[in-house]
Amino acid sequence: MSKQVACPIWKTDAAILRGSLEGDGARLFSVRTGGEYRISRETYDDMPDLEPTQAALLTTWLVDQRRFGDNAPLVTTEVLEAAAKSRPLRFSEKRERFFRLLLSIDYIAGRKFFLQDTYDGDQADPLHPQRIFAWLGARTSKEAIAILHTIAADGYFTWANSFGELTAKGLAELEALETGGADTRQAFVAMWFDSEMQNAWRLGFAPAIRDAGYDPFRIDTLEHNGKIDDAIVAEIKKSRFLVADFTCGGIEVKGKFQPNPRGGVYYEAGLAHGLGMEVIFTCREDRMPHLHFDTRQFAHIVWKTPNDLRAQLYNRIAATVKEAPGAPGRGKGAVDPSLGPPPKPPVRFI
Repeated sequence: MSKQVACPIWKTDAAILRGSLEGDGARLFSVRTGGEYRISRETYDDMPDLEPTQAALLTTWLVDQRRFGDNAPLVTTEVLEAAAKSRPLRFSEKRERFFRLLLSIDYIAGRKFFLQDTYDGDQADPLHPQRIFAWLGARTSKEAIAILHTIAADGYFTWANSFGELTAKGLAELEALETGGADTRQAFVAMWFDSEMQNAWRLGFAPAIRDAGYDPFRIDTLEHNGKIDDAIVAEIKKSRFLVADFTCGGIEVKGKFQPNPRGGVYYEAGLAHGLGMEVIFTCREDRMPHLHFDTRQFAHIVWKTPNDLRAQLYNRIAATVKEAPGAPGRGKGAVDPSLGPPPKPPVRFI
């Protein structure tokens, strides 16, 4: 039987699922943080009472870690410090997160959800009001209710007797999100894997994507035993968006450059388009004349140097895909000296 305690983050009701706050640490369930999380004894002992803004920023981090695959994120002192420095969510992001919560529970037309903080039902309810507050990154229940009223006023759902239900407009928004890329931080980069492009990847593509809060991925970094085409399709489907760079190689024939177009890049960009994903087109300036006419009408980022590419790509991601919560911002992301994505930290269990 779980032990009831006060949530270290919100001081609301929580349950210890494993371990002890007085021992080596604990795994807790707190509906106000959106679900389960772990906290070390050292962090718990040193953790101050958090102001509502601090608690909301940390809750946003917890919700996102769960969205991206960690069912019980570990709260450490470093996490507390990083969350405190992150940018609060904008209203547009809060609204999108409300719909992403509905997507995560496979919401269907006609399902009602309670929207007041007086709900005393099962805390496991995936649409418990406090869970909604957690996904919104709200500092107080009053702020959360105001955000929900605004979303309803925009016609996305009806609100009657404290119950909400999506309208046709809300269902359409849900469908648009569902087909607009996976709910993940992975960004697929389709490009020419040649030593000539090494600095473009290391100093341009990878850091620009990390500046916007996403993890760059190249298929040549994937360990696999199956068909590479199957792996490509699977990884694109797992990505939030795709960057397609059409810079190509070629040879000189009788003093004239003969390009060797990257057929794989065209294929991967087309597949992503077919899936309804955001695709960002890029090409080095000297190779622009060799683009295929079928893709020339798209707005390409035309770059000259890796630094130029980094700045333009970050701006395009921020304007179209939007930054991921907690993104460091332009020029502040770490530059990984390797050609692959950053290594994932080891998973630690309490």
